[in-house]
Amino acid sequence: MNAQRRNLTPVSLWVQIDACHLSPMNHLPLLTIFLLAGCHSAPQEDSALPVPTGDASAFETASPQGAAWRDDAPVLAVRAEFIATATELLGSNDEDEREWAAHALAALGPLAHGSVPGLLRALGDEDEDVRDASSLALERIAPVDELVALLESDDRNVRMAVLGILGHIGAAAKPAVPRIARCLDNVEEDVRDAALQALKLLGSEARAAAPKLVSRLADPDLINSMAEALETIDPDARAAGLVGLLSSSDANVRYEAIYLLGATDNLPLTAVLSLAAVLEDPEPDVREAVVEGLYGLGASAAPAASKLVHALEDEAVRKRAKRSLQSLGQQASAATPELIALLDHPDPALRVLAADLLATTGQDSSTAISSLLRVARTADGETRAQARDVLDNLLWIPVATLIESIESPSPAVRLWALGHLEGMGPAAEPAIASLIAVFASTDIDSDESGTASSALINIGAPSVPALVQALEDPDQGTRLWAVTTLGWMRHESALPALIGVTRAEETEVREATRMAITNILYGDDLRNLVQSTRALENRVQMLEGRMQTFQTRPPAAVSPRR
Repeated sequence: MNAQRRNLTPVSLWVQIDACHLSPMNHLPLLTIFLLAGCHSAPQEDSALPVPTGDASAFETASPQGAAWRDDAPVLAVRAEFIATATELLGSNDEDEREWAAHALAALGPLAHGSVPGLLRALGDEDEDVRDASSLALERIAPVDELVALLESDDRNVRMAVLGILGHIGAAAKPAVPRIARCLDNVEEDVRDAALQALKLLGSEARAAAPKLVSRLADPDLINSMAEALETIDPDARAAGLVGLLSSSDANVRYEAIYLLGATDNLPLTAVLSLAAVLEDPEPDVREAVVEGLYGLGASAAPAASKLVHALEDEAVRKRAKRSLQSLGQQASAATPELIALLDHPDPALRVLAADLLATTGQDSSTAISSLLRVARTADGETRAQARDVLDNLLWIPVATLIESIESPSPAVRLWALGHLEGMGPAAEPAIASLIAVFASTDIDSDESGTASSALINIGAPSVPALVQALEDPDQGTRLWAVTTLGWMRHESALPALIGVTRAEETEVREATRMAITNILYGDDLRNLVQSTRALENRVQMLEGRMQTFQTRPPAAVSPRR
């Protein structure tokens, strides 16, 4: 049977089946055979032609969209008869036949344009499957003018079906956009919804309808649906329309507009600034919505950072404004001057908050750090403590700022700066001279001198020449710390200079020099010896303690012999 089918042409198949006077439903195998034979990519000789088994979508599978159709005379003749037969089947009393016919015409797409009147009538079919199959066929045929005319139908279901079809047609339906937009004024809600959905499906092709959609944004019941449609149709018109509502007399409308703007990706700069300006709205709920909206914008809200700093003075939105600024981080650095100004605000809570925010928004700004240092020196109470905490936790501070801070009149600030230089390692090399100067400006046994020495050790070899030169400094404290530091650094290049210091007048300096030389020459061995000695001393102390316990213990009583 399959071999016999392979030797038949589409025309001969049509003639043979038609000659059998089969019912229209029995023509269905022929329809699939025709679709396969009518394509340029015909079946191979050794393949069997499929026959539908009850699934109407077999027609679409048999003829993929975009397939190239043969246009030789025999096929054209068969095609014409096929379309006529399928169109006739659209009027069948059998709902399955009507559905099959619509699917078959959908497979042909624009080639079945002659069946459009029948398919349009089928949109009002009592069977849902027939209506769906007819809609699919019309989507592929795309008879825009005929569909637009049907929007005047008295049948609501037909109008809704037509709107759905136009939306799925795509760019070819662009001329129908004005007529679709008119359906937004329909008294029936379902029709209005279908029209809006069609415009959304058309996307940017429906831009001509944007003004009408924007005009509906002011309706509290429609603002969300209109904004959603405009997001795909014309995002710029959407943003402009929502910005226009920020001055609405209706607080609910302002609130919704703010929420929608805050949920917008890549919001234009003008819209961001307009949104930030509403932070002065008299309604607390609206101001809160603005801060939340700016937070939702992420990095796009950076141009509004200064407005957010001013919002910190508004207790109703203070916490939210702080969160928004923290989320912006360094992107809010443009607001650093405003935050610095808050450090002198009469409200202690705001001063503390400003110091805290400068840790994230202004840590790359030497001006911000200098201001924090000033507060750490001069402010009272919690503000000073917060400024110091912020300074302690800063991840990066310019060396120049730290050098300047070493000369601060405040011991706490000096020690803070020295501690940061100590942790910078070789990066603190520009501070070598200032670190050595600390030896002369503080007490010999101060924490500042010890921290400066540790910073020089961490800098490494670049510190050695300056420390060697400091061995000739007239200040005893400087010479003593230079000797000690060189000893712990264990750079043999410093030995000749240290040997010369062994003849120093000050006993303390001479002894420190000998210890430094010993440490350079025998550092590891000396440390091992010290450790061993300490371990031995600990062992001896333990044994002495046990002996003392034994000697003080009372003798045990002796039982008399019987």
